[in-house]
Amino acid sequence: MKTNRRLKLVGLVVLFIAVGCASGSDEATMPSMMGGEYPVSEEMAPVASATEAVNKDVAEETVMENSSQEAPIDLATQRKLIRNAYLSFKTDSLEAQQRTIKFAVKQFGAYIENEEEFVTIDRRSVTTIVRVPELNFDLFLEAATEGVDGFDSKTIQVQDVTEEFVDVEARIKTKKDLMTRYIGLLDRANSIGEIMEIEQQIANLQGEIESYEGRLKYLSSSIKYSTVSLTYYQEIPVPAEYNNEFVNAFSNGWNGLIWFFVGLATIWPFMLILVAVLVFLRYKFRKAK
Repeated sequence: MKTNRRLKLVGLVVLFIAVGCASGSDEATMPSMMGGEYPVSEEMAPVASATEAVNKDVAEETVMENSSQEAPIDLATQRKLIRNAYLSFKTDSLEAQQRTIKFAVKQFGAYIENEEEFVTIDRRSVTTIVRVPELNFDLFLEAATEGVDGFDSKTIQVQDVTEEFVDVEARIKTKKDLMTRYIGLLDRANSIGEIMEIEQQIANLQGEIESYEGRLKYLSSSIKYSTVSLTYYQEIPVPAEYNNEFVNAFSNGWNGLIWFFVGLATIWPFMLILVAVLVFLRYKFRKAK
């Protein structure tokens, strides 16, 4: 009997130990009710909803853009400048001046973007717009206006677009990275709705990227090639017999009409008396009949 009791006692002890170990292992693997998560294999994990993915990626994009804007810029080596010049002057010969400008264009690797000629009664003028490599800007201006005595107007504008250039580059990189992540989400989408929403976001990103790339291309072109607008004119002698004759004739006719009315206003008392006399004589004449 004593042996059986001992055996039963040992069995109960072993049973309690086993139950305690099992409960401890369950507590270790069971998630806490205060925020634990069940371990799920990657193959069985559902794709996050497109709305949550959009919010998360847009937040990351904002952080990346802000960090790119706050990054220091070495202005000494990366300064991006757009330089434009507008000049107007008189010349003795349009043809000679055109040859001088075309020679400077060829000499400094520039090209003529547009050229227009205007003719009035006393002047012939030409406006030539030239795109000049930024490094040859000053040399081209000096060569194209060689021999000019003075300028009617001369304006040189310099615009610093360094900050915008860096910002556009950063935005393009951020948008492309974001689109890559959306493409990854598209491969794991489970429903037609998720696929359509992700594809819409990809299309929107593609449009934004193309817009930023167009702006960056424009800035790059404006930085690489400066714009120089040259307006030069030659005066045309006007024959003396036709010089302002029609203008003077119209002016004299108008002045004569004005003085006619001025004269009438000056003699209005005499005209009033004359009218009264005529009325009186007419009355007398009718009464005599």
